[in-house]
Amino acid sequence: MAPNNKTTDVNMQLAYNLMAMKIRDRIMAEPGVAAITEHMMDEFMTSLPMSRRKLIHGIVLSKHKDGWYIAVSLILYYGYEIIPLCRKLQSEIIQKWKEEEGITIKEIQIYIETVVNEEPI
Repeated sequence: MAPNNKTTDVNMQLAYNLMAMKIRDRIMAEPGVAAITEHMMDEFMTSLPMSRRKLIHGIVLSKHKDGWYIAVSLILYYGYEIIPLCRKLQSEIIQKWKEEEGITIKEIQIYIETVVNEEPI
């Protein structure tokens, strides 16, 4: 029996949620990252076709024929080098998904909303 559209939609939503949670966990484990925020995602979201985009846990996931496109907006702690931190996150996430899941991530856009002064102890 072929799965109906409702089952397929639920499975896709679960896949999106799992992917977003894993990416969120990796980002939040990085020293220097204070939080993930949704505040800067509106403009990026409107540039994508409605059927191909999902905003989950502050992470925009967009599936295309050539792979996945991801965008995230971060709040960082003061004292960390922004560009190396972002490049590290991008390369590690892209590599991890390629090796472990066989998923091609074409691009990860990281927006920095703000920098805060104190890292909690």
